[in-house]
Amino acid sequence: MTSTSATVFRAPGRPSRQAVIVAAGLNNRPEAMHPIIETLNRRGYDCVRVAFRFGQHRPSDAIVHDWVSALSEAYASSRQQYASEHIHAAVYSLGALVTLTFLQRHEAEYLNRLFLIAPPLALTRPARLLRYVTPLRAVGAALPSLAPRDVRARSVTSLADYHAMLTLIDGLDRGPLPPNIGRAKTLVVMGANDEFVDTRGVCEWIRRHELPWATRVIDRDPASTTPRHLLLSESAVGPAGWRVLTGELIAHLGQQAPPQ
Repeated sequence: MTSTSATVFRAPGRPSRQAVIVAAGLNNRPEAMHPIIETLNRRGYDCVRVAFRFGQHRPSDAIVHDWVSALSEAYASSRQQYASEHIHAAVYSLGALVTLTFLQRHEAEYLNRLFLIAPPLALTRPARLLRYVTPLRAVGAALPSLAPRDVRARSVTSLADYHAMLTLIDGLDRGPLPPNIGRAKTLVVMGANDEFVDTRGVCEWIRRHELPWATRVIDRDPASTTPRHLLLSESAVGPAGWRVLTGELIAHLGQQAPPQ
């Protein structure tokens, strides 16, 4: 699978008129989004899954270009079949950053509704320490991945990929953001006590950029050992948290939420 591949997952039954672009996080396998895809397919949405490439020994701008190109291909694939007002995105972590950067760089393009899961628009204090170690990317350094094996793409996350992610954050923070980002009806869902995303900082980022986005913070099953940043499956957030997450997703996209 190449860095610019997009895979379509069709909803069962009659052809869908709506599509949702889905994209996972840093050093995540594309399959990490399958619980979200299955939820959307059951509700009648086709899904276009983005695949990002990780572990490249390339300059950060080149890595970012590859990631944004992958999102751009998924969007172009969707536009071949769906009207722009029927194309949405449900994207996690790095996927949210790449989606917003795609819209920032392609002002003429439009996504109707955005469901951003744990977007790292603001980082916690420990996560901000990454900026001090990313110069070691020049010697190919990497950090161990804390994600479960069935989620992570590689056992380590390269500092080159981390630096590329920080480049995305900085590019979005500088602004100004184009009108197509403000036009999309957007809901940001974050986890309580996220070890990577500063939830208050994200809310401040939204306020500073004067965006009419809604936010929701959900709790995770306290018995779970999954990293708190991971909000992609029932095993990660617990049954109650998963009902909230998927309920918010379906309601945001315009259909009745599943029973709580």
